[in-house]
Parts: sequence; C-alpha cells; structure tokens
Amino acid sequence: MAIAIRDLSCRMESKNRMAFFMKRHLFRILRPGIMVALISALMVGLVAFSAYELRESRRIIIASMEQGAVSLMEAMARAGENALRADAEIEALAAERHAFCD
Repeated sequence: MAIAIRDLSCRMESKNRMAFFMKRHLFRILRPGIMVALISALMVGLVAFSAYELRESRRIIIASMEQGAVSLMEAMARAGENALRADAEIEALAAERHAFCD
C-alpha cells in the first residue's frame, strides 16, 4: 500500500512538473512579440484576401452590367423596328380605308 501511495505521489509530482513546464513553454510561445507578429501576419493575409475578393467582385459586377447593357441595346433596337413596322402597318391600313371610302 505504501508503495502504491508513493508511486501515486510520484505520478502527481511528475504531472505537476509537466504542467509547470507546459505553462512555461506555452508562455514562451505566446510572448508578446510573437503574438504581435502572428496577428500582423493574419491581418496582412486578411487584407490581401479582401483586396482580391473586392477586385473579383468588381470584375463580375462590371461583366454583368455590360451584359445588361447589351441586352438593353438589343431590346431598344427591336422596339425601334417594331415601331417602324407598326407605323407602316397603320399607314397601309389608313391608305386601304381611304381607298375603300372613295
């Protein structure tokens, strides 16, 4: 029984030592200079990805607007043709009516 208690005590002591060293090692890793460098690197990456995404979004929006402009021009051309046809049709019907009435 005494051996088991002593063994348990040694295990607890080694765990405490390990926890102490882990904390110390973690503090070494998380020094303020390293944290500032890490945060700076993350911010640079975030700004770079944001700039890329903004450029791509702008390109997609401009392409979409160009397609809309082309479609609008085609619709206006078609409307002009239809107006000319309708005017010709009305003139033809008016001439036919005038000829019928005489």
